[in-house]
Amino acid sequence: KKLVSHERRNMDPEEARQRVDAGGTLLCMGVPAGTEMTVDLSSLVIGHKFRGIKMIPPGLHLLCWDAGRDRHAAFFFFERSGVAVWRWDEGLEDLVALPEDDERDRLVLAVR
Repeated sequence: KKLVSHERRNMDPEEARQRVDAGGTLLCMGVPAGTEMTVDLSSLVIGHKFRGIKMIPPGLHLLCWDAGRDRHAAFFFFERSGVAVWRWDEGLEDLVALPEDDERDRLVLAVR
């Protein structure tokens, strides 16, 4: 199954709820519009309203992204209902993991 699809698919609310409950969520706060990201083998170009990707199947996944003139990558392992929180650092022109603090906790709770 594709993680990210370029085709719109109608999904009934029950199926969506099951996928959200079973899958992980990758929050990527503040990523500039136009940034290219690839998850496993599916690519997307970030829009202005992008905040992350949900319904990621449990298991190991590869995320790649443009960072200025460089291309970066990180592996993520998602457990059921897992949440990873990253933020764009403008000074570094790169994604950085948010440390465990109140802001991160609020974002995780908002997803769940």
